[in-house]
Amino acid sequence: MLIDQSNPEGAFVWRDPPEYWEKIVWPAYVEGHRNLFVDGDVENGGLRTEINGLILLETLETSMTEAVSRCCVVLKDVAEK
Repeated sequence: MLIDQSNPEGAFVWRDPPEYWEKIVWPAYVEGHRNLFVDGDVENGGLRTEINGLILLETLETSMTEAVSRCCVVLKDVAEK
């Protein structure tokens, strides 16, 4: 996967090196998050229920607007406590 990142003016800022996602980003995400999922299965495991207050946003099933809105509601609720 090759991703170009540019600023609003269109100037080139960053281009992922070959295999950056597969060899660096994804393995680091899995390592950093596996303890949140049943059997350490980041891709298919459900959230561990004993982690109080943990929320998983199913962003493949919602729009970005819905995901941001839900985050804002949670942040507001936490701030008001």
